[in-house]
Amino acid sequence: MPRNVVNVALVYGIAFSLALSIMWVQIATKKKALRQHLNNLHSSKAYTMYEKCKWILHTGDLSLIMQTLAHVSYKEHTAFLKAYIADKTLSDIHLKTVVLFKTASLYKKKNKRIHFLNMLSEEIKEKQLLLQIAATYCPDIIPALYGWLKTQSKDYVEKQVSTVYNNAIDNNNPLLFDCLLEYDIPLHPKQASEYLKIVLNEKKHHAFVCLLIKAGAQVTYHQSINQVMGTQLIAFQNTKNLFYKHFFPIIKL
Repeated sequence: MPRNVVNVALVYGIAFSLALSIMWVQIATKKKALRQHLNNLHSSKAYTMYEKCKWILHTGDLSLIMQTLAHVSYKEHTAFLKAYIADKTLSDIHLKTVVLFKTASLYKKKNKRIHFLNMLSEEIKEKQLLLQIAATYCPDIIPALYGWLKTQSKDYVEKQVSTVYNNAIDNNNPLLFDCLLEYDIPLHPKQASEYLKIVLNEKKHHAFVCLLIKAGAQVTYHQSINQVMGTQLIAFQNTKNLFYKHFFPIIKL
């Protein structure tokens, strides 16, 4: 066989091998891209949803935001909230906290609620009164929230609890106080007794008296028993059930 024919055949063979190699590389690259696309399809959908809904977040309209999230899947909620919490262009951390809590409250299982609570950023944990926000907007997540708080440092938990109880007294808000007690947020009887003194001396809302005695506050003769009784009589005019539940134990003193 002539030498030039051999050379031509060799060139064609090399070219064919090179073409095959390039083709296989392209196929492998496309397969990898396809797998990546399939893996990210769900999160991309959530990201797209987040981008589409971002204008709603800018309005600050909580009702509209929650309507948008009402019929979204668990995975989409997760991706959406991660993007929202991390978005530095939206700086209202109070709104972020409320949206996260209300989204968590859409799920009944505690582990799913904890899943969303774990998304709380350090900035939110540092600046927000978490128990107070939960009590105001979605009290039913308080048990899960308190369970989550107990996984943090002891000082952090105590600060969150004491601050919200103090705020309830300072702002004369017995409903907030009652909400915390209802969900078994601990209040030491000694602290309850101190609060009772403040309530009586500063003439806070009469409902505090019943709530504090329920929490273990001690009525002593150093306090005005007549003052306590008078406050309870006012409470009786407004809510007989509260009176009957807590008034008779006081009479025995």
